Amino acid sequence: MAPLAAFTLALGAGCSAFHPALEGQERFLCCNLFFNRDRDATDANYVYTSGRMLPVGTAVHVREVGSSYVGLQPSEGTAIVYLEHVYGRDDLTTREYFDRILLTSDPAPALQQLSAEVAAAVRVGHVIRGMTRDEVLLARGYPPGHQTPGLSAAECHRSPARGRLPHDSVDICMHHPYACMHEGADDPGS
Repeated sequence: MAPLAAFTLALGAGCSAFHPALEGQERFLCCNLFFNRDRDATDANYVYTSGRMLPVGTAVHVREVGSSYVGLQPSEGTAIVYLEHVYGRDDLTTREYFDRILLTSDPAPALQQLSAEVAAAVRVGHVIRGMTRDEVLLARGYPPGHQTPGLSAAECHRSPARGRLPHDSVDICMHHPYACMHEGADDPGS
């Protein structure tokens, strides 16, 4: 056995999977998820300049389940991407987080119910003025738990893009129906 493989096995020996039965299952992504060029992401779900977006409804095969992460293989690819629950542990258990992200039914057909303009924006991970909170969640995923008290909170969270979409900084104000605005724009809920 190679020294690195032995070290990796020894390192993982003390860690238990948060939900062992999830391994081997097929699931669908709840929303667009953004991965860095190393194919890693966390529950902060930043938009990476040099990374990859897996779109809402992507079918994934759960290849690996760790204590706070999953390894996912998109149905149309061979590379495994890793998603880790790091920042929102005070508000959601790791299982609750992944139950929110990895769905048993495909949410993509819901895009057909959106206006053509909003559906097009969601498909590429953009936000546009006037989107509802749920539409923003489809386009950008859930806001980071360490900076957002909850989806029903009255506080706002600023979700900056990481280079790819600099014009799409978003205030997600969960207390009114319209949650999206461009940075510096007037509050659509006023």
